[in-house]
Amino acid sequence: KGISGSGKTHFVQSMGGYLASQRWIILDAKFERGLEHGSRDIVSSLFDKLVSELLSMKNGGVKADVDYSQRATRAISDAFDPDSMSLLADFLPTINDLIDDVGKNRTKGHAVGHMGSSYWQLVYLLSTFLSVVLSVDDRKI
Repeated sequence: KGISGSGKTHFVQSMGGYLASQRWIILDAKFERGLEHGSRDIVSSLFDKLVSELLSMKNGGVKADVDYSQRATRAISDAFDPDSMSLLADFLPTINDLIDDVGKNRTKGHAVGHMGSSYWQLVYLLSTFLSVVLSVDDRKI
């Protein structure tokens, strides 16, 4: 909160650039005063950006980034059973691009869907996802 034009965004962008140079993964979201935001959409967007960042690393030319992305992808795959991975993919669609065969061995008849995922299921899935990604390496998010 502050006076418009005082440089808040520039400061945050400058700090983000510095932290990125220190191997941090920077995620951002814009909250505008007076606009109705669905918190679920904002959270989904932030976590989807994290998956997109892992994809960029996976397809980039920097060996350390490629290796990190491969370790993170393996750890994510190992952390979730097929049903949980399907639920996670419903919330984070880009995970389908990162991990092959998401939901391939899903339990028949398992209710999966944007509206079918309860709040507590998502809290558990996203907490596990973030915990797994953070445990892979010394990178910061």
